[in-house]
Amino acid sequence: MSKPDERASPGHRPRRPFSVLALVLLYAGYVHASNLDVPPAPPAAPESRLVRELLEVDAQRALDAERRIRQDARPVANVPGHLPAPSAASAPTASASPTPNAPPASPKEAPIPRLKGIVGVGRRLSAIVTADGQDTLYRDGLAVPFAGRDPGLRLVRIASPCADFLDTQKRSLAICVNGVHK
Repeated sequence: MSKPDERASPGHRPRRPFSVLALVLLYAGYVHASNLDVPPAPPAAPESRLVRELLEVDAQRALDAERRIRQDARPVANVPGHLPAPSAASAPTASASPTPNAPPASPKEAPIPRLKGIVGVGRRLSAIVTADGQDTLYRDGLAVPFAGRDPGLRLVRIASPCADFLDTQKRSLAICVNGVHK
């Protein structure tokens, strides 16, 4: 007895070589895909440590800048809450009384100018000053206002956070962004 022919039709071919080839290609693809995994990078320094170090450096710079400002500070006048400490000579005594002949305070004192802000980069700074409700723009290197109404102040220098001016009586006046006048 002879074996029956496995082919039922003349156009039918065995599928075994194609199946083996497909399995080999699938396995090769799986092996290749498994090699694409990126090995984990070594752990970086903890973020909290880096952030803390940056904050400490920033805080130290701010403290140094504040120390420089306080070393250059002059007595503060005409600003409530920022008066210089009274000395023993200027402290009133119990027997001292105001003199009746003292001239009354001028009813129309010049308003204190306020520094709204310092803008610019490097040595190209500008100071925005408000006096009598009007904004005036001063540029570093120019004594007179660059824009706005002239309040009678002449710019000496801009040193953040303050700007130094001379008033009409040639008195030095330092106006700071935080409202402190020196």
